[in-house]
Amino acid sequence: MSAQSRLTGKWAKTRRSLDKAAHTSRNALRQTLLREAAKLSSDMKENIVQGGNLTGQSFTPNAAKTVAKKKSSKPLIDHGDLLNAIGSHKLGSEKVLVGIPGDKQTKKKKVSALIAAYARLNEYGGVQTTGKTSVWIPPRPFVRTVYEHTRKTRHKEWEKALEAVFQG
Repeated sequence: MSAQSRLTGKWAKTRRSLDKAAHTSRNALRQTLLREAAKLSSDMKENIVQGGNLTGQSFTPNAAKTVAKKKSSKPLIDHGDLLNAIGSHKLGSEKVLVGIPGDKQTKKKKVSALIAAYARLNEYGGVQTTGKTSVWIPPRPFVRTVYEHTRKTRHKEWEKALEAVFQG
């Protein structure tokens, strides 16, 4: 014995409505992804400008020799190259890189590699060697600390976006 079911009603219209709802929700979530990525990269830049104070974790001050050489006491800010390299970069319809793109994501490969190396050195700290001179660079994290500091806010924004999608 077998049972057969037959669909009755306006199923084509229902399917179109469901397809439209799925498309609308995907677009809304993509827009949220882009907006939150841009906000996160903006917060990273602001944290550098504030010397780490955005997250409440002030950067280690520059050494006296560094201040004399660059004529500034602001850590991580020389010419603005690092600040200008930080951004949100759309890698696909549902994928975004926040921070400094690597060689594969940019056409300025040599510049990008230098800035990425400088950023990595300052994010984690390490030894910088120039010629015969080696200098310890203390960690001045501006990616991880901002991400952690803003995580709850980002989650709330995603929750709002999901609520808006389902309330429609």
